[in-house]
Amino acid sequence: MLPVEILFMKFRILFTCDQLQYIPFYWFEIKGDDLYWGTLNKGLRLKPPTLSFLGNVGKINLVKDFRAFPEKAGKYSYHKSGQIHYKRSKNEDEIVYENVLKWPLKKDITYPIRFYVVITSVLNLYNNFTNNLIKSKYCSMAINLLPENLNQRLYFEFFLSPNGNFPKPTPMLELNPPLLNEFAFALNDRLNIFVNYGTLGNFSDWNPDLEISFLPSKIL
Repeated sequence: MLPVEILFMKFRILFTCDQLQYIPFYWFEIKGDDLYWGTLNKGLRLKPPTLSFLGNVGKINLVKDFRAFPEKAGKYSYHKSGQIHYKRSKNEDEIVYENVLKWPLKKDITYPIRFYVVITSVLNLYNNFTNNLIKSKYCSMAINLLPENLNQRLYFEFFLSPNGNFPKPTPMLELNPPLLNEFAFALNDRLNIFVNYGTLGNFSDWNPDLEISFLPSKIL
């Protein structure tokens, strides 16, 4: 895995082709022993999609009427207790907290564990990022893309990892081409996020504006 030397308590990921326009993706923040993260775009949180495998083939089942749901902003939190919450705005005046999962304590993480997976929308369907790149004291990192990547999806896997040397994790999905891109950033003096990603060039025609994310029920 990549060495991590710089501490980022608030981190934002974007995409760019020309370093003039930026596409927003995800943000991460650590407060004490609580980790927060969410999309920089409004999204839908539906009934969880089911993911099943038959050999090397995976099948995703979504609710049929997902486009009838209004777009809402939301964020995940992984608390010191191990509890996972999802905070979303039900309407302009009401915030809803959902108890989603219970994970192990962060101190029990002794090797890289996959905690979040994202299949992006086709990238040119995201809105451009219009805020200041360092607004709210965030560190922003832009992933440089080729122009042809804007017509594709990207596949991301996010891992929580303690300090140390570990073999590169095996991806959840076997892709062709494989996941060759990676980067890492430190959240505090003992916990890091390692990111593995690559293109999904043959998956652009199916609901191209739909971003899919997976939150595992178990991480250890």
